[in-house]
Amino acid sequence: MKIVIIGGVAAGLSTATKIKRENRDTVVTVYAKGQFISYGSCGLPYFITDIIKTPNELISKDAERLKSEYDIQVHTNHEVTHVDAIKKQITVMDKSSNNIIVDNYDELVIASGASSVLPSVKGLNESSCYQLRDLEDGIQLKAEIIKPENKKVLVIGSGYIGLEVVEALSDYGKEVILVNRSENLLKSYDQEISDKILELLTSNGVKLHLGEKLEEVGEKFVKTDKGVYEADIIVVALGNKPNTDFLINTGVEMLENGAIVVDSQMKTSVQNIYAAGDCATVHHLLKKKPAYIPLATNASKQGKILAQVLMGKNIIMPPVLGSNAIKIFDYHFSKTGLSEKEAIEEGYNVGSNFVKAHTKPKYYPGSKAIYIKIIYEIDSHILLGAQIFGQEDVVLRVDVFAACIYNKMTTEQIEYLDLCYAPPFSGVWDAINVSAGTVK
Repeated sequence: MKIVIIGGVAAGLSTATKIKRENRDTVVTVYAKGQFISYGSCGLPYFITDIIKTPNELISKDAERLKSEYDIQVHTNHEVTHVDAIKKQITVMDKSSNNIIVDNYDELVIASGASSVLPSVKGLNESSCYQLRDLEDGIQLKAEIIKPENKKVLVIGSGYIGLEVVEALSDYGKEVILVNRSENLLKSYDQEISDKILELLTSNGVKLHLGEKLEEVGEKFVKTDKGVYEADIIVVALGNKPNTDFLINTGVEMLENGAIVVDSQMKTSVQNIYAAGDCATVHHLLKKKPAYIPLATNASKQGKILAQVLMGKNIIMPPVLGSNAIKIFDYHFSKTGLSEKEAIEEGYNVGSNFVKAHTKPKYYPGSKAIYIKIIYEIDSHILLGAQIFGQEDVVLRVDVFAACIYNKMTTEQIEYLDLCYAPPFSGVWDAINVSAGTVK
């Protein structure tokens, strides 16, 4: 059997290497659009801040190692331009030579990832701004940031990548401007958390222009409906667009944004075609329709499970909760499950509590405030979501909440959950217990 995989990062290579571990005789060919493969894209903000010194530190396996260790043939700088599902063929352009290649497959895996959204705005294109979606982007942006003459940087967008870039640029001592159409920052979080992010950015010298509509992007300026702002570097981080244009007219079902709709075994609507990663949907435990949640955790899990499906195993991808985290200056933010807004949109009868607790007993040196918002069903008190911010011990507490949601636990059960206690780590009543105990 010959399996062709489009995409050479998390989902694509997770699928490829797992297939070879399952069955060495399976022929696996990977086509990657870019120069680099198998790298940690989530580490890019830390590469541009120089916490990670070189691009090679982000790369897990190169093409030569994949060939020698796994017998996987990887073609970099090869862009798939067309899929013929009837003939089971793909058309590929070798970007180095502009030659066109046609290849056949028995099973096709689409793991083509996503690109930065570039809306139809005058002057806005790939040459007028920088992005931070792949390693090539990171190398280009870092080269500009380290130039001393580039003192002022403007970031458009306040999602995860936008805010991570803002922090990275501030660490360099640059003057940073953030322009965002919405008044809310990190819109997947609720207002209480967005307000804290706003406070953090302001206190760290970031100049905010919120609620402004983008009208034009020039070489050294951005124009909105409320003003014109000059900058030496412009970075656009307006979200993700699945790389699926080459699938138009193939019969593959997609969401309005281009995300490929898959079932719990990553099967698409077309036989012998599968999809995984940032180009595909996932099944959310608490939502009633396919969800687009482009996270590396989802991509890696989908890839590993898909490989086993292709090898004949009856295994499924469990539903996800969209658990995520971000560091912004000296605070950590994390979320799992539904926000209050999302829960209302899904039709739940929603209650929520927002509480301040502490990471350790107040008497213990270094105890920090920690803020927790929980979202629950009013009638059953079953937990639907949790959001936390603080300066320490945030993410692992959200992980506990994620396990509680998976097990449909009530706030009463969570209040008395048997959690560890010792003054260096937690109070007798952990912040998790405290937050659940506020529900009556």
